Amino acid sequence: MAGIGGIVDLHDRPIDPSLVDRMIAAATNPGDGQIVRDGKSGLQAYSIPIAVEQPSLTWSEDGAIVVVADARLDSTPAVQSFGQALIADYQRHGSLTLASLDGDCAILLADIEKSLVLAARDPMSLRPLVFHYEDGLLLFASEPTHILATGLVPRRINEHAIAGHLAGGVLDLSWTFFAGIDQVKPGHIVTINRTGVMSKPYWSLTAAEGPPPDEQEAAAELARLLQKSVEERLPVQRAGVMLSGGLDSASLAAAAATVRDRHGLPAGIQAWSFAYTDTPEADERAVSAPLASALRIPVVDVDAELAPPLSRFPEGPDENDPLYGHYEPLLVHTIGLAATAGVESMMLGNRGDLVVGSDIYDFWALLREGGWSGLSNELMFMGRQTAREALWLDFVRPGIVDRLPLPIRRIATATRPRVWEGWMNPAFTEATGMAHLMIDHLPASPQTGPVGRRYRSILSPFQMRVATWMQRMHTRLGVRFVDPWADVDLISFILGLPPGLVQTPGDPKHISRLALETMAPGELAAPLSKTIPLPYVDQHLRGMASEQVLELMSGMESQARGYVGESGLRSHFAAFCSGAPLDGNFWAALSLEMWLRNFW
Repeated sequence: MAGIGGIVDLHDRPIDPSLVDRMIAAATNPGDGQIVRDGKSGLQAYSIPIAVEQPSLTWSEDGAIVVVADARLDSTPAVQSFGQALIADYQRHGSLTLASLDGDCAILLADIEKSLVLAARDPMSLRPLVFHYEDGLLLFASEPTHILATGLVPRRINEHAIAGHLAGGVLDLSWTFFAGIDQVKPGHIVTINRTGVMSKPYWSLTAAEGPPPDEQEAAAELARLLQKSVEERLPVQRAGVMLSGGLDSASLAAAAATVRDRHGLPAGIQAWSFAYTDTPEADERAVSAPLASALRIPVVDVDAELAPPLSRFPEGPDENDPLYGHYEPLLVHTIGLAATAGVESMMLGNRGDLVVGSDIYDFWALLREGGWSGLSNELMFMGRQTAREALWLDFVRPGIVDRLPLPIRRIATATRPRVWEGWMNPAFTEATGMAHLMIDHLPASPQTGPVGRRYRSILSPFQMRVATWMQRMHTRLGVRFVDPWADVDLISFILGLPPGLVQTPGDPKHISRLALETMAPGELAAPLSKTIPLPYVDQHLRGMASEQVLELMSGMESQARGYVGESGLRSHFAAFCSGAPLDGNFWAALSLEMWLRNFW
């Protein structure tokens, strides 16, 4: 990404240049290169190169319109820069359109003569853009901390965002964690003028139309779309791919190798794989290494046990968001090694599981094709204890819940007991409507059934946060983050397929495996199956990291602020240390505590 920001006064009042100096100081990293900064009365903007992105600040020929962009756009004509293309699109249509916003982007266009600003963001949340607007004065930037650096916005916590973070990570995508600073929602254009602010979508996720192809045609098309997505996102000399033993990253490696062989682009590809020596059940190199060898991609083995959860403690989340994953120390370690080795872009299959995996199946089709016996057998592949439990949890209940009106689902969700209630402050949950957040801010799907569930999974607010978190982490280390599985054409194609062609419980990621077999030897694709190293994580948290966990639950800042209760968290952790599972929201409470201690 490139860091962008600036100040626009829609009343054409002069802007103190020192305010923009502070924003730039908060945004830059050592060795960023040449900053582009420009402006005139009532407007000052900047663009900073980070990773391999180049700064982009473009004026119209008459000097009335300026575009500041952090973007990788696919639709720009060869004779124009994307800044010029965006200005031409605005002059033609009076707004920005989907045709010109094709790619990963965060864009601000200011029409000085009309006292109008348009801000837009890509549908998959891969480039951040936030703003504060009051009394005609607009501050915009890639991150909230850049705006806070001006001193014009009081530094206060958005407690509704905190509630969403603690209750499953789902929150309104217009929120940031700072009161008074909003973010442009993914796939939306925000219009700002002297009368106020209005946000509307410029894109919607729809399933591709047309007759359903047979599985070989579908596999070939998925392989083609993956290769196209990789080619558009990796025009650099040195590209890396995080290669596990799963299908998502293996497919990306194969697509990148195909593009390399066909076009010589990117010129160099290197894989980075995690090695678990003390926990061999978490190690996937036995299946990933032969594939990499066949693709002629050199592999660097990273000792994952050198960077376990909390190994960077007391360092924790970024100041802009308390999200902090178990694997962040390992990812930071690996990305840092890759950056040192000259890798410019790192490719991960973050959204792959959401697009072609997850526990999303067409149970009605399975019932029609195999009867109750066939359906029961398929559901048993999901690890349920009994066929009756599987039928209820994975077939009957989703079929009913998907069709309930939102008010009824909201009531049902609010009354359902949740593990996090054991450590939350009841007054805080009541004041923030915490029990409703998980249902209120999930995207509304135009369809029910498995396609609707996949739709909501892909567009989940939590997954949007994860995409921005990954971008932020890579940017901090000077590497561009790339996720070819987040391509909207590829996603639309998958949604248009019969769900049973995408996968079944007994054949997960069926279409992905077939697509991989068109790009790599089938005998190497067959054993691929993602292993999540939870045994190693649990073992570490119960052992070496337990002191840090207990320290975080002592004298908690989040208890002092009225968010959580230490005793409930301690009880849950004690049960975990005795063998019970660890609830994911417990980790959210820990990351919030680190965030509060480090930044507040």
